[in-house]
Amino acid sequence: MITNNWSFFKIGGKGGLFKIYNSIPYHQKDVIYATNNGPKTINYITRTKFDNGLKGRVIKEDHFQVNPKGTISFGAENADFFYQEEEYITGNKMLWHTSTARPFSGPLPQPPSRSRHRISSAWTAEPAATAVCPARWQGRASVRRT
Repeated sequence: MITNNWSFFKIGGKGGLFKIYNSIPYHQKDVIYATNNGPKTINYITRTKFDNGLKGRVIKEDHFQVNPKGTISFGAENADFFYQEEEYITGNKMLWHTSTARPFSGPLPQPPSRSRHRISSAWTAEPAATAVCPARWQGRASVRRT
């Protein structure tokens, strides 16, 4: 990829690349872990950096406010981003986002440096980060603090 023509893009908020949402938190005391992956179960995503953020499968209760499949979950206090193929609920201090340009369709591309980028937890309001992308962006961004 030719990298001599890069531009800055706003991550979230009005006019941003992503719509960012707070997830309704469900604490461990609020869920019942399932013994199988039956139709009445749902993924319980937390801030763990392991297993795509999956803490386990839980019984899906009628009152749960479910996050949509095809979105990216991340913790408000860490920088672990995971694509979620199925609907899910989350633990405390979790956010999710989706692209404003086109829907996500698979795992996140890794930044070129393969390093983790720390992102401000202020994403719940107006993001303090921008994405550095080729000027003819095709949906892959390397996130940097500005």
